[in-house]
Amino acid sequence: MFIICFNSEIAAITNRIYNNSYYQQFEKKPLLFVNDGVLAEEIITNGNPEILETIYGITSVNEENVNYNSYKNNYIDRFGFMPATYSEAAYDAVYCLAYAIMQSESLNPIDVVPHIWQISGSEIGQYNEAVIINVNEFDIGKNLILKGDPINYEGATGSLNFDIKGDPFPKMVIWKIRNNQYTELTHYLK
Repeated sequence: MFIICFNSEIAAITNRIYNNSYYQQFEKKPLLFVNDGVLAEEIITNGNPEILETIYGITSVNEENVNYNSYKNNYIDRFGFMPATYSEAAYDAVYCLAYAIMQSESLNPIDVVPHIWQISGSEIGQYNEAVIINVNEFDIGKNLILKGDPINYEGATGSLNFDIKGDPFPKMVIWKIRNNQYTELTHYLK
């Protein structure tokens, strides 16, 4: 079954499914597939434990990514609750743009766009040996750019790579819950 929902709804949905008499009649329980934006952490913590092993999902966020966890923990510390779905993408967009603006030394979009691929460490020319800049390392990245050194911003969403026009190369992760743990099965990288 494909379930389209928000992260905050998935726990209640798994309990409703489990308590449904039709579901209980199945000898072999159907697999559940959740949409992007539903994180395994929410299901593991609050979902019905009898259903966990049947759940698969897709996401652009790798929950094992150290930068995502750093972003999430900082967000919780500051605001007292979990970050909204896709907020990590907005966070990365702001930092990519800030770094590209600094590198271009301009606010004109025509000047900024050619620098977006450069701050992502894309493997074009000299930038394949860029210094990796993680979440919470803005000052380090800023100082490197001001010195003229190339950077590779690794964001809250994971590794970011852009082409020379500034278009991203997306990564989609297929995951499953095994033994009450998020497990990345495979991924698609454009």
